[in-house]
Amino acid sequence: MILRASGIYQCRQCATIRARKRYQFKFKENLSKFKEELAKPSHLKPLDAAWIAGLFEGEGTITISTGGRSGYTRPVICLTSTDLQMIDILNKIWPGYIRTFVPNTKSKNAKTAQTWVLNSGLKCFQFARDVLPYIRTERVRKKFEILIEYMQDAHPYNRDPDRKIRQQGRLQQMRELNRRGIL
Repeated sequence: MILRASGIYQCRQCATIRARKRYQFKFKENLSKFKEELAKPSHLKPLDAAWIAGLFEGEGTITISTGGRSGYTRPVICLTSTDLQMIDILNKIWPGYIRTFVPNTKSKNAKTAQTWVLNSGLKCFQFARDVLPYIRTERVRKKFEILIEYMQDAHPYNRDPDRKIRQQGRLQQMRELNRRGIL
C-alpha cells in the first residue's frame, strides 16, 4: 500500500495504472503539439537555409545516440566550429545547448571550439525540415532521410514488435554513414 497526498491508501498496481494514464494523456497532448509544429512552414529565408545547409554539410553531423542498457535511443545533431558567432546564430534559430572545449593536439596551439547540439526530437525534425531541401551531398541527405524515418517511427506507445529491429537497423546505417573515410 502507498499513502497518497490526500491521505488515502492505494495499492502499488493502482498507482502504476494511474501514473501510466497520466503519462499517456500528456504524451497525446505533446504529440498533437508535435504534429502542429511540423505542419508549420519554415521560418527561414531560403538564402539563410542554404547557408546553414552548406555549413552543416561541411562541419555538422547527425547521429543516433544510444542510452546504454535500456536500449533507449534519440537523434542528435551537432555542429562544431571555432567561430562562436556562427554557433550563436544556430542556437537562436534552433535552441539547443553549446559545449565549449579546447581540442587536445600535440602542438598545444589549438583554438577553443564550440559544439552546438540538438537532441530533442522535435527540434531535430524542425532542423531537418528547414535544411534538407538545400542539402547537396548524397551521404548527408541519406543521414537526414534516416533521421526522418527514425522520428516518424519513434514514440513510446508504438507496440509494433518489429519497431526495435527497424530502429537498430537505422542505428547501424547511421553508424556506417558516420564512419571515417566514407564519402
